[in-house]
Parts: sequence; C-alpha cells; structure tokens
Amino acid sequence: MTNTIKIAISGALGRMGSILIQEIEKNKNLKLTVALTQHHDDLIGEDVGKIINGKENYVKLSKNLKSKNSDFDILIDFTHPKNISEYIQYCTLYNKKIIIGTTGFNTIEKNIIQNAAKKIGIVLSYNFSIGMNIVYKLLQQTTKIIGKNSDIAIIETHHNKKLDKPSGTAITIKEVIQKNIQDDKKIEISSLRMGNITGDHTIIYTHAGERIEITHRAQNRTIFAHGAIQAACWLKNQHKGLFNMQDVLEII
Repeated sequence: MTNTIKIAISGALGRMGSILIQEIEKNKNLKLTVALTQHHDDLIGEDVGKIINGKENYVKLSKNLKSKNSDFDILIDFTHPKNISEYIQYCTLYNKKIIIGTTGFNTIEKNIIQNAAKKIGIVLSYNFSIGMNIVYKLLQQTTKIIGKNSDIAIIETHHNKKLDKPSGTAITIKEVIQKNIQDDKKIEISSLRMGNITGDHTIIYTHAGERIEITHRAQNRTIFAHGAIQAACWLKNQHKGLFNMQDVLEII
C-alpha cells in the first residue's frame, strides 16, 4: 500500500487526538504511525489504541518527535500554540507536512507558520468543519450585497474549558466579512463559555427593517476530524504553501 499516508497525531490522548485516531483507523488511505503526548509520562511506550478504546493498534505513545523522522508523512496538530515552534522546526527539517487546527497563535507564531510554508505544505484552519467553510462562502456573498448598509454582530459559544476568546473561527468570520466590505466597519464579537458546548457561531445582519441570521452549530468534534482527514488526503499532493479548508474543498 505505497499510497497510504502515514499520520502523526499530537495530543493523542486529548479530546481531538483520540477522535482523530479512531477516525483514521476507519480510513483505508491513512495509517497512524506516531502518537504524541506532552503529558501522561506514565503511559509513554504504551499502545495508544489500547489506551483509547481497548484495541491494540501497535503504535506506541511517544513524548516527542526525536528519532521519528521516517515514520510519518503528515502531522496533525490540535494541541496548544506553545507546541507549534517545535513541530514546525521538525517538519521543516525533515520535509514533513503539517495540518494545524490549533487556535490562539500570537504574531510570532503566525510568522513561524508562514515562513515554514515556503518550504513545506501546511493546512491551517481555525475550523475544519465542512459546514462552517460553506458558511464562510455564504458570508462572502451576503456581505457583498448588504454588508455596507447593515449592522453586523457575531455571537460564539464554546465549552467552559476553551482558553482563547474570541474563538479562532469567530476571528476568521470577522476577517471574511471585513474583506468583503473593504472598510473599517465595526463588527462586535460576543463570546460565551458554557458547559460542554462544542461550538456555536451566529452571524447577524440587520438591514432595512429585516434581520438575517446565519448559524452553524457543531454537534460533536467528529466533524473536525473528518475535515482534517480530508485535508490530509488533499495535502499529500501539495509540495509547499500555506493553505486553508477553502483550498481543500475548492470553494472559490
């Protein structure tokens, strides 16, 4: 199976990492070869499949990427901004590609990613949901038609353990709207952190006596795993460059 894409997962025991590993096992085009954790020192060297769902997959849990340079094609990272420098350095050195679903990067970290994309293929998205990326397209069209003459607001709600506020998705929504208005219209973002909500985003346009609301609700995190897996299959054929899910889905 020479066309099989070998995948490394960071944060393998986290919420997204565990889901990604289970979904990768269902995909005949992908093979998990590296599983990383920055925590759980007592589990290093244990079979990650057995830890997650009680079924061996013969991939041992690792602390870092040292000596793993021949074991994967694409790293999928949904962990924490502090890890990106290490992962980018490694992937650039060994010509590996990377999919980034982490949010909350500062300017320095964003520059690290942009510079690395001159050498390797990177898909960076704050939301890998296919539905949300369709919403971005709807926002482009709606904003071009009524954006200049509307009051616009964004409301986003996530679980109470989410660290960044506003969400990366809400920031992207605002950027999409502003790009298609091309002025400095004030767009407020309201952020709520409640319970175990996976992710809700509502965009409101009030215009000439009527209101338009565009809402996306994530029912579970599996949708983000599906998007990341689709991105991995697409990124395999890209040599270098910084891409997003709009590129993966070929949404123009």
